[in-house]
Amino acid sequence: MEQPFYLGLNMAGTVSAGAYTAGVMDFLIEAMDQWHVERQRQRDQFGAQYDRWTIPPHQLQLAVMAGASGGGITAALTGAALSQPFAHVHAQSPGPFDRNNTLFRSWVTDIDLRPLLGDADLNRESDKLVSLLDSTSIRRIAADALAVTAPLPGVRPWVRDPLKLILTLTNLAGIPYAIEPQTSSDAARTLYHADRREFAITWTRIPGSGESISLDAAGGPGWAALADTAVATAAFPVVLAPQLLARTAGDYNHRLWRIPQNEPAAADGNCICEKLEQMPPAWEARNTDGAPVTTLNVDGGATNNSPFECARLALADLPPRQISGHNQRSPALADRAVVSIAPLSSPTGASIPAPPERRLTTLAGQFIQVLVAQSRNQGENLRLTSDPAVASRWVIAPATHEPGTEPLAGALLGAFGGFVAQRFREHDYQLGRRNCQRFLTRYFGVPWDNVIMRQYQLPETAQRQMDAAYGFDAEKARPGDPDVRCFPLIPVLPSLRSEITAVKNPISEDELHDLGSLGVDRLKLVTKKALEAEGITALLINAGFFLFKGRIRNALVAYAGKEFRRQGFLK
Repeated sequence: MEQPFYLGLNMAGTVSAGAYTAGVMDFLIEAMDQWHVERQRQRDQFGAQYDRWTIPPHQLQLAVMAGASGGGITAALTGAALSQPFAHVHAQSPGPFDRNNTLFRSWVTDIDLRPLLGDADLNRESDKLVSLLDSTSIRRIAADALAVTAPLPGVRPWVRDPLKLILTLTNLAGIPYAIEPQTSSDAARTLYHADRREFAITWTRIPGSGESISLDAAGGPGWAALADTAVATAAFPVVLAPQLLARTAGDYNHRLWRIPQNEPAAADGNCICEKLEQMPPAWEARNTDGAPVTTLNVDGGATNNSPFECARLALADLPPRQISGHNQRSPALADRAVVSIAPLSSPTGASIPAPPERRLTTLAGQFIQVLVAQSRNQGENLRLTSDPAVASRWVIAPATHEPGTEPLAGALLGAFGGFVAQRFREHDYQLGRRNCQRFLTRYFGVPWDNVIMRQYQLPETAQRQMDAAYGFDAEKARPGDPDVRCFPLIPVLPSLRSEITAVKNPISEDELHDLGSLGVDRLKLVTKKALEAEGITALLINAGFFLFKGRIRNALVAYAGKEFRRQGFLK
């Protein structure tokens, strides 16, 4: 049986730029579905006579999706979308659309700043203040979009069964682990806050293994756990409400960790430097797997904003299993790859950055920016992803024809800019589709002598015929090595090759002014609720906002307007 090329997706944190990641997935699903319709047609016509095929005959399987924050929500939404019919959005402002597209529905039409500035979370006496914005609409969107209501009769031919989902979390209470196991003292334990939750979507009722929660692709109550986890991974600290999750001690008692080996062994020429081993927490439930564990969680991006390693290691475990834990990198030998979707890779000039101003307020803001920016990158991953000799790591990042500008509205205002207007999210969604189209047709390929293609023994004449229809610009696909011919790992059929456009559609000053008023109203409610909890009367708050509401609103509008105007998103 032919071995497929395994694909893993790493969906990094997004905040409002999730519309871009959703657009990438929209086009990816469309390209894969069309390719496999044509693949089946050619198999029916030519069978195993691959030299007569007019498209590359190899197989590719989506095996794992790992996500953090908004990327985690998109991974979950994609899992549900792959279980059902999916209608694609081709127009930037489509008007009425098929609501089977839960990616567009969730990230473009249903989410918005207006309900986030509402008061549904504060309109009852018993409600505590837990976040600056109202997260009620986010919970509703997740519950609605992650309910499988129209399941497909079987699995898509390019989706692996089971399909693994890994969502990162930040566990505010933490899990206790031993640092000095020889003593039972409390001081010999420490709390570990980086957490995750794994799911396995199955079409053949194969139970999930290890800590994975099985989700029936036909739907069922298990999907509610995925919805809760998706809300949890996207709960931006302080700004959005944290999410409680019901777990069991067994989730942690049997979790596998990669442990460095004291004396690395060799197997088939590969060094086994690490092994998967259990490392139960240092708690009283060590031998009681069913003990309930309730965790309070915020944004998974706070502790793991780009879960590349989660996807990479999951791929390494697929057959043939990479005993060393490392996937083949060589373009000729790579049989699996992780593609990272990174919408918040902001454009940066080539000049040496100047140090920030040495002033307290400037330094405080810069420090926060550094923490956020650094969480989006891993130095060693940057090196390997940018190396043309590495075919196991790829990235899709926002790009436009406008040099020196931020491509995404969703990257503005600390990555909350996309929530300001639906037309911003429509732009970012189509830019995601366009960038995915370019990635698949220009870059995502390996040489014809790759181990996956060698299974089909295509003659040179057949290869060149396919080159004419699907070949890459060699210099772009393999910088510095233009003589190497590459075939596309995901062929994009001619019907999907017309260039997708994404046009900035700015809002007006009046629209921004109205949102500023809503923002001040929300700020008043939050301030009032916070001070009332401390027993302070609301009289002074009401008076203060009555006197200064206009000034506060104008300051907010001026700040946002300056950034939107500079990037072409304000008239």
